[in-house]
Amino acid sequence: DGVLERHFRGFVGYESCRTRNDRNGKLVGFVEFESIEDASRARESMQGASPFPGVNWHIHFSTNPARDRAPKRARDDAGQPRHDAM
Repeated sequence: DGVLERHFRGFVGYESCRTRNDRNGKLVGFVEFESIEDASRARESMQGASPFPGVNWHIHFSTNPARDRAPKRARDDAGQPRHDAM
């Protein structure tokens, strides 16, 4: 996550990023922005410019409507969900 964050956090509208392995074991990353316009500018700038040595990457927009602006759960400093937040 740190490498991905270093490459995207300077873009206007950057909110967060995370990486995980998909069901095939392939590393995938997710970067969230405040607006589609902010995400589009970052995508145009970073497309094809992988921050991971020897890795080609392609940037796609999410097609998962469940992730579109769902309310975020409060998290503590370690990134764990807070049970006292409502």
